[in-house]
Amino acid sequence: FPTSVVEYFQGYLGQPPGGFPEELRRKVLKGKPTVTGRPGAEMGKMNFAIEEGKIADKYGKEAMSDLNVISRALYPAVFDDFYEVRKKYSDLSILPTKAFLRPMETDEKIVLDVGKGMKSEIVFKAVGDRQGNGGRGGF
Repeated sequence: FPTSVVEYFQGYLGQPPGGFPEELRRKVLKGKPTVTGRPGAEMGKMNFAIEEGKIADKYGKEAMSDLNVISRALYPAVFDDFYEVRKKYSDLSILPTKAFLRPMETDEKIVLDVGKGMKSEIVFKAVGDRQGNGGRGGF
């Protein structure tokens, strides 16, 4: 199972109303420990200013926000994975889900909100030949 599923069943995201189906939980966890109660309740003290500095050093000042500091404090690996992908590919949240999850088809069109009152229309026309780095250009 993906780490996110295992951690969900461990209780790191809280407890669902009525709890987890125990037979399924046992199969997913395979003996891993569980968290009861509120996630983060057992965390030690945290210096948020130091955490802000770590985020700024690694991802730039634009990544600093109270939400990001809390997110990284609670889920450091998830936060770091998210920002590594963002560094590599930019902000993918503007993509429609369908275009994010699967390749576009020839002549398929998507419209992206790229800024306040600004949209960009993209029509996929063709895929270029494979390049030396393994990538392909899209037209």
